[in-house]
Amino acid sequence: MNAVDWGVILIVASVALYVVGWLPTVRSIAIFVGILAVGFGGHLIDLLSHAMVTLAGWLGLALAWGFGVSAALGGVALTVGLGIFVIHQWHPRNKAGRGATIAAAALALLIVGGASLAQFANLPAQVQQGVQSTTSQVGG
Repeated sequence: MNAVDWGVILIVASVALYVVGWLPTVRSIAIFVGILAVGFGGHLIDLLSHAMVTLAGWLGLALAWGFGVSAALGGVALTVGLGIFVIHQWHPRNKAGRGATIAAAALALLIVGGASLAQFANLPAQVQQGVQSTTSQVGG
């Protein structure tokens, strides 16, 4: 068995644990690792990752409209937010809920889709451009 086979087993086991309601932290870690293991090997993961990238693009447009930042920042913002939530849920002091499984799956799909990884490299330049844009509009 290769990594893709184990990834599918982890995803199926995680969905079964989600339906039954058992082992919330284990199932959220299992679906995260399973999706990362499958990667682009399956059509369903590819389709879902494209859907998450599209959602990140919509979030970026909303952020651009509301805050005047780069529209490409949506993927980064969604990844950081989901990452903080998932890490908080996986902490030993906390008990992961049903949302942790969904958030872990969404975070893994964003990573597989590459919506935010390429944007992290451009983040300092985007922040500098936003600061210059804001100061020129304010008159500072």
